[in-house]
Amino acid sequence: MTQKKMTVPVLEHRDGREAREPITKTRIFIVPKFRKFVHTFVVGLGAAGFGLLVGSGLPQLLGLVSFQPWPPVIGYVLTALGCWEEVRG
Repeated sequence: MTQKKMTVPVLEHRDGREAREPITKTRIFIVPKFRKFVHTFVVGLGAAGFGLLVGSGLPQLLGLVSFQPWPPVIGYVLTALGCWEEVRG
């Protein structure tokens, strides 16, 4: 009965250990993740600014509460910041 034996792959390193793989990933991957987090955070601030604008500006326009200029101004600024980051990003 003939039996075919498979050969063992030749080890590239002495003492029977396999050769180490070269390091190909030299770029630090935390920087793109941090940039993506900041982009998402600023766009989220823009969405929060729009919510603040609607939530504080609409009751003032309907005459339900007295006029206070700061909540709508902050809402406009945050919304503009979020839109700018979305267009730039």
